[in-house]
Amino acid sequence: MEAEENPAILEHIAARYDGYREVILKLGGLGGKEINIGWKSDKKGRFTENASLFVILFVAATMVQEADQHTDIDLKDNALVPFRQIIAKKLLALEESEHKGLGKALYLLAKIFASEKMGYTLFPEAFFKKVATHFGNPDLLDRIKKNYPEQVKAFVNIETKTTNRKDELSGKAKFYFVRFHHDVLPQQGIVFAPAQREALKKAFKFGDYELSKLLEAMTQADTEPDPNGLLTLWLWMHTDQGVEVDEDAMDWLKTLLRVKMGGVVSGLFKAVLLGLSRENSEEVCRVVLALPQLSSLYNINVAHAFRFAKNEDAKKAAEAILSQADFFKLPDSIVSTALNKASSEAARTASEAILSQPDFFKLPDSIVSTALNKAGSEAARTAAEAILKQADFFKNLRSQIVSTALNKASSEAARTATEAILSQADFFKNLPSQIVSTSLNKASSEAARTAAEAILEKEDFFKNLPFEIVSTAMNKATGKEAKAAAEAILEQEDFFKLPDSIVSTALKKAGGEEAKKAAEIILEKVDLFHIDNKEIVSTALKKAGGEEAKKAAEIILEKVDLFHIDNKEIVSTAMNKAGSELAKAAAEAILKQADFFKNLAPEIVSTALKVLNGEKAAINAARTILNQPIQDYKNLYFSALKTLVLSSDLMDKAMANRIVSEIHNRRNEYANLSFTLLYLPYFGVEAHRSIVSTIIKGYKPALSYLRKTNVHKVLNCYAEYPDITYFQYELKQLCRRILLNCVEDITYQYNSHSSNLTLGHIHHALRHPDLATEAAAAKAALTAYGEQHEDFKQSALYKEAAGIEVAELEEDGA
Repeated sequence: MEAEENPAILEHIAARYDGYREVILKLGGLGGKEINIGWKSDKKGRFTENASLFVILFVAATMVQEADQHTDIDLKDNALVPFRQIIAKKLLALEESEHKGLGKALYLLAKIFASEKMGYTLFPEAFFKKVATHFGNPDLLDRIKKNYPEQVKAFVNIETKTTNRKDELSGKAKFYFVRFHHDVLPQQGIVFAPAQREALKKAFKFGDYELSKLLEAMTQADTEPDPNGLLTLWLWMHTDQGVEVDEDAMDWLKTLLRVKMGGVVSGLFKAVLLGLSRENSEEVCRVVLALPQLSSLYNINVAHAFRFAKNEDAKKAAEAILSQADFFKLPDSIVSTALNKASSEAARTASEAILSQPDFFKLPDSIVSTALNKAGSEAARTAAEAILKQADFFKNLRSQIVSTALNKASSEAARTATEAILSQADFFKNLPSQIVSTSLNKASSEAARTAAEAILEKEDFFKNLPFEIVSTAMNKATGKEAKAAAEAILEQEDFFKLPDSIVSTALKKAGGEEAKKAAEIILEKVDLFHIDNKEIVSTALKKAGGEEAKKAAEIILEKVDLFHIDNKEIVSTAMNKAGSELAKAAAEAILKQADFFKNLAPEIVSTALKVLNGEKAAINAARTILNQPIQDYKNLYFSALKTLVLSSDLMDKAMANRIVSEIHNRRNEYANLSFTLLYLPYFGVEAHRSIVSTIIKGYKPALSYLRKTNVHKVLNCYAEYPDITYFQYELKQLCRRILLNCVEDITYQYNSHSSNLTLGHIHHALRHPDLATEAAAAKAALTAYGEQHEDFKQSALYKEAAGIEVAELEEDGA
């Protein structure tokens, strides 16, 4: 809520609750006459200007209930002054009473809560009590029991959490947490209380010694130590308070986790891993993953341990899980994580064991889907087709399993199944969106187009159907129908408030001018910095006019946090669209960050390297990346090696050649990276030349999708680096074969994998400088083919062949 809404809310409260009207009048909240009730004040109205409603009501409630106790509280300035004065008085009352210790405990909890370095803010009641007892006296627990004094109740409430597990905190299924009534209390109130009272300033002081003694006392308490309270205190000490994480501190942490990991809540464990250095978090994960009770821990904690662990530790733990009898009966998130982290061979064996179980498809979704993705192709195909043969499989089985089965079955089985799905009455309303979207992608071109157009014909389809279905339907309809649907969306008032994926797809499918106009509306009216808008803003930056995109991109780069991982897409797009000077400044700032390769999103780092285009900062950053282990940073290795292509330093060339050779020679381990390197001109490496030669010789129209994408990569490399001297004759012959067989190539793709075309290699062949005659004949054949096939007629390749100018040529499948 905004501050200008406060008067109306205060009026509502004043009219309904006895005693509040005079108080709110006193505060100037209703613009009426002040009434003297014993509090210090001067001008009315200042108190409620730009104040948090919670703060106003906290002060008002105190004035109503304790009017005679706070005559020294000052109301003449903004609301935070009396807010903090009231809080300080309550804390001091606790410290000067038989409840000494509770005030200091509340202050410690508030300090932890308000810390920007802590990602966990739910405190066990046992922790609160132990802190209070340590700073108060041993009799405190007997005094409070469950009846806390009113000063405590003013700040927090005790919440109960219940779980079905039996190995929870202290072996109980029910446990208790302390929660502040509102974030404002600790962040804007309690942490500032010592500044209001000299006695609090002296009492509420925590140094390394006091914190170490507190941790020691809590560890050695007579009652069972609470792991969550101990971890909370330890983490705050070693992050916010800057206590060194030395060998003793790590030993303490590892010992606690070995003994008490079963009782550690998930948010806290993640906060610990994020608060440690990479090396220390890996060490902690090694300890956790080696625990014999690993599979009985909180599922999310196991997932965190796998995520932050070293690859070899994660692999070892995963394979230990998969070697257990009936491992697939363990919690589904643990099983699917283990399948993803184990070696290919171990994952394949385990997956096939899962898929061989009777009625395997009744196991949890994530287990079945991961097993289908990790099993050998034959086992996955057999299992997928068994799923698709079940009666009414699309109604009786869960959508994730059905969707994965459609992707893993043979083309014929998938086509039969999807056409059964798409022939159902109102399939787009009655079936899960994941099943409908996958069916549209796997059906034959004709069936997918018919179904997609049935969807887009529905009134207000973009308002009444799930966004996944709408987006997929626009991608599968003919160009004419998709364009009409896209423009219908973009013509809506406030169209940019529709789901991002619908708006982004509409921008891509609309005509050039319509998309440009809509993109510029987005950049003018949408909050460029709100996290939920990143997809739509990124697409708008790509579709808007040059000056409008540049202006918005520069606003983004000046104001957005370049280093926050959630900003990766918008920062990358903005750097590509901003003016060169600002883009370079942003790129240099990114690459100057400590451990940029570790802490920033790969997309941001890669774009920064691209923007600097071989400048010194990029070269230095590329060297830094290439000195890291390949297995840990292979998603950055391509960008780093692309950068070093531009280096004239012989040592850089030698390092790059050595790394390229290693990647190619270990292709089984680095398969994706090895083939991505085909975009780069590392012809000085024998293994690279050998792979390129094989690809050039192996082209034929009936080549698989993946092998054709490799042909595109090779041709793209020659286009980007025209000075390459290797294989020029062979390259020319390859392009000639592509041009002579282009229609056969496209026909094969439509028949075998129509939802996933790759036409980039044909684009490049058309542009070969020495094949003008062949290119002209190919263009004529492609134009004629397009006149007979509406799908192809909407492609960028058809438009190039027909000489149709497009605002932004996107090479199909490139």
